[in-house]
Amino acid sequence: MSSELSINLSKTESLNLANSTRFTYYAAMGDYPIAPRMLGLVSFWDSHMVFNSRRILNMLSRVLRLFAVVLIMIMLFHLLRDQWLSPQNQSGKDSFLFRRTRLVSTEKDPFYPFTKFIWYTFYRFIDPELLTVHTNATWYALSLFTDEYETMDPSARNEYFEDKLSEQLKRENITVQTGGYYDPDGITDLTNCDKINQTLTILIPYRKRAHNLLAFLSYMHRYLPLKFVHYRIVVLEQINLKAFNRAKLFNAGLRELGVLINELKRPFTEDTSTLHNCTSYCFVLHDVDKLPVSMQTPYECSPYPFQLARIAVARNKSATWVGNHRLEKGKSEHWFYDSFFGGVTIVNKRHIHRVNGLSNSFFGWGGEDDDFRKRMNKCSLSVQHASRNQSRYYFLDHPGDSAYNKRAAFLLRDHRVLIRMHRDGIRQTRYTVRGRIVRPLYTLYQISV
Repeated sequence: MSSELSINLSKTESLNLANSTRFTYYAAMGDYPIAPRMLGLVSFWDSHMVFNSRRILNMLSRVLRLFAVVLIMIMLFHLLRDQWLSPQNQSGKDSFLFRRTRLVSTEKDPFYPFTKFIWYTFYRFIDPELLTVHTNATWYALSLFTDEYETMDPSARNEYFEDKLSEQLKRENITVQTGGYYDPDGITDLTNCDKINQTLTILIPYRKRAHNLLAFLSYMHRYLPLKFVHYRIVVLEQINLKAFNRAKLFNAGLRELGVLINELKRPFTEDTSTLHNCTSYCFVLHDVDKLPVSMQTPYECSPYPFQLARIAVARNKSATWVGNHRLEKGKSEHWFYDSFFGGVTIVNKRHIHRVNGLSNSFFGWGGEDDDFRKRMNKCSLSVQHASRNQSRYYFLDHPGDSAYNKRAAFLLRDHRVLIRMHRDGIRQTRYTVRGRIVRPLYTLYQISV
């Protein structure tokens, strides 16, 4: 009896041992229903896994913080680079701060509303990120000074506004000499040939864009003094009714300023500088509707032909057109083609002589700048381009341009350019100067082409 009991007990123990072994096996293999829950619970409380997760989270947080710091630095750099990071404009920056302080302290001045509006327009205008004021705000601000604005004669109205602008510049300690001269060192002496040769002459072809001209004068007579540029502004107005000829106006203006004097072809002029054989050497061929964005744009003489305007910048986020170019959706800038050689170009007297100036054959819009570039290439003159940050320009609103020159494609053929270069240029320009008017902010030549 006892032997049978012991045998049964041993069987029971063996069965229990087998069951426990089977449970352990299934649990290890994952076949037992409760096994995943138990393994998950054990994994959840695994100290090594918790430590690894925390380490990964700490690394991610460090990367995100570093990325945020870099992003903020990039934003600050783009916000401040044009106005505050230019080493050549440190004194200009101090002048700006001083003038802003002086303006705040002179609120009792009867002209203070006008002064504040002009300065607000200008300093908001040169910052592309903060631009909210209409580009022609200067024109509208000046119009507030007369109740008979709409009834005034256009010529008298323009002179009135220019005189007001001249007075305003004097209140801002910007001394522009009669005729549009500015000398950072003092009064310009027209009999001093060294001074005249160092003057950067800005030539502006113009017709029926009074509001653009006033905005240009208001902007550039504040912009260039901050860069301590020795310059003068000359406006070339076409007064006859033919299609607008930008290139021929440049040729006429260059002749009037004495570019051909060294070739014993003295131009018909009353300019004191040319009467003393003191002629300008460096010229900026500048459209009236283009204004530089960056304070780093190099308005200075160059040994090579230098193209400044390469990027057209929209004046506000809702703009869809920049000049004659439609912006793509979501874009605020328009890049011109690589060989573009118009808008704002710096040349010197030697370049003009080598290529015989510009062609006189382009009446209407388009073609003359491409012809000018091809002349430079034919004479092996290397054209330099401003960098991206230096070549961005605002485009002012204006009425429709002259009709497109349908002969441009024919005239721009390479063999035609080579043939015409020596018989169609500044030496062959025929024009008549109907008037030369010395204005407070510029010198005006009224030319019939």
